[in-house]
This record gives sequence, C-alpha cells and structure tokens, in this order.
Amino acid sequence: MYVDEVTVEIGELFHSHFETCLDDNLTKQEAEEQAITSAIEFIKDVLEDRVVIEIRYERKKPVRASIQYVNDNEDSSVIIPFQEKKGILKRMFPSKIKVERLFWSGKEFK
Repeated sequence: MYVDEVTVEIGELFHSHFETCLDDNLTKQEAEEQAITSAIEFIKDVLEDRVVIEIRYERKKPVRASIQYVNDNEDSSVIIPFQEKKGILKRMFPSKIKVERLFWSGKEFK
C-alpha cells in the first residue's frame, strides 16, 4: 500500500502533513519511511516542549492555530479552520484577539 502523506493532529485545531512525494529520487518505500520518520521526530519535539502551539481567539472563539519551534522565527505550519470576517463587518465589529502560546506540557511560552 502506498501512503500519500502522514498527518499528525494536535488537539482540535492544528494538524501538520508529512508528504511522501517531495523527492522524486526516492522509491515509494523510502519516501514513506522518510515521511514516517519526520512525523515521529515532530511528535517527539512537541512532547519534549521544543514546539510552541499558538492559538488565536477572536471573541473567545478559536480562529487560527499554528506551531513554532522555540529557536525558529517563522511559523512552521499554519491552518485557518474558520472563516474570517471581511470588509464592512470587520470595520463595524473590530476583533478582540486573545493569543495563547503554550507548550504541550501546558506551560505558557513567554
């Protein structure tokens, strides 16, 4: 069986994909093993508090989740699972944004 990707979910808002089709020089088995190894390393990093999970809330409703490695300046992966307000609605009802930045252990990242 050929696997297109390995998907790792963290909670209800965040997931990340580890694809097997990124390197055409690998056999299917090698590509699958590479995706699995990458997913396992990512999970280990999350569990060892090397990754910050950021959740943005707008009016107490989660609107965006992302992750960031502690020693990295850019988001490694982002999803936006809910629709955003647009145009006049955004101007009439400005956002009340709350951001939580936590490690898997529950400690807050500062």
